[in-house]
Amino acid sequence: MIEYLLTFFSSFAHTVGMWVLGLLAKILPAERVPWMLADPIGFLAIITALLILVEFARKVAWVLVVTAWVLLLVRVVMEVVG
Repeated sequence: MIEYLLTFFSSFAHTVGMWVLGLLAKILPAERVPWMLADPIGFLAIITALLILVEFARKVAWVLVVTAWVLLLVRVVMEVVG
């Protein structure tokens, strides 16, 4: 089971790496693109995307927590005042 998961992840990283290198080849057509770097570039791209996603999720979580505290304090003040 773990072999299939690792094989899928490796194939996905290779595909992402080839996509990034394809974009790089369009930007730098005069340069030779090192296609042998597709796997490391793919792994780094996936890790970077995951880190961006986690950082975004942290910010959303903080917004939700702060909003909940504000609403809770408003509810307490409303109960005390009125």
